[in-house]
Amino acid sequence: MIILLYIDPLFIKSFLSKETESSLRKKIDQATKQRLAAAAQAATSSQPEQAYVEIHEALISFGSEIGGTNIRGQTNDEIRVTLSNLGMNEPLIERLVQELENCDFARFAPGAREATAVNEALERAQNIISELKSWKK
Repeated sequence: MIILLYIDPLFIKSFLSKETESSLRKKIDQATKQRLAAAAQAATSSQPEQAYVEIHEALISFGSEIGGTNIRGQTNDEIRVTLSNLGMNEPLIERLVQELENCDFARFAPGAREATAVNEALERAQNIISELKSWKK
């Protein structure tokens, strides 16, 4: 006796498209790399302040995803409390918040728009993101 089972194609699609922790991590990493690449490109354009916007967004997005909680829209003090409650170490929190503050300031400070200043901010952001990755592992 042959029994035919009907399996809903939408069920199969939703089952196969579920995000695993690994696939989600790859998406986060890719989005962060794209933001930082956009920042590097903006550093050499006629709108270097856009580089700081991209760096800020990369840090906020990555910090939110890696911590599993949204820090977008929070004040710096709220970010400190949120990340501390998640168990992140204080020096890393301070480096993250300081870089967010640097980005906010640099968008409006004419001297911060030089390519070397933007490149230094990019390097600091990349270091913070690397630390965030190793914190969550």
